[in-house]
Amino acid sequence: GLMPHATNGATGKGYSPSVIYAGFALNGSTNTANNNTLIIDIETGEINGYNDHGVDENSTEIGGGFANEAVAGNKVIIHSGTIGSTDKEINVYGGKARELVKGNEVILDGGATITGNVSGGYGEGLAPTVEGNRVVFSAGTVNGMVSGGSGVGAALKGNEVIVPSGTVTAKEGIYGAWG
Repeated sequence: GLMPHATNGATGKGYSPSVIYAGFALNGSTNTANNNTLIIDIETGEINGYNDHGVDENSTEIGGGFANEAVAGNKVIIHSGTIGSTDKEINVYGGKARELVKGNEVILDGGATITGNVSGGYGEGLAPTVEGNRVVFSAGTVNGMVSGGSGVGAALKGNEVIVPSGTVTAKEGIYGAWG
């Protein structure tokens, strides 16, 4: 699995990048990011969303895949750690695209704390289709909301959140789909 790790070159000082994706396609002939997996298991510390200049980023997110057109079959697994900080919300997406977001997943299974929202799939754009995405939420705290699929103006179909067992907290609610 891919383990996020970055340093800014200064001795003894590290940082967390503002965006972490297992797959990222912004330009090119296919413009898709499919079947990527990002695994996060932080024993100590946090991912706090600062760029390589130490400047706070406004848009901070973690995801399995991002593309202009389509993402499918991407997965984010968060076992432990703190994603964000008291003054920095970080959102987690299984997949995020502007047209089709299908079959992506986020698994929260080890008691991590997420300071923003969590969505299995997020569609952004004029009229994206967000279909068959899910979040499996068996342990942890999400300070925002948890949704299987979400997007403003999106066609939302068959998205789900599964809470198999354990103690979970979603301070802004749990939704199969939100749009």
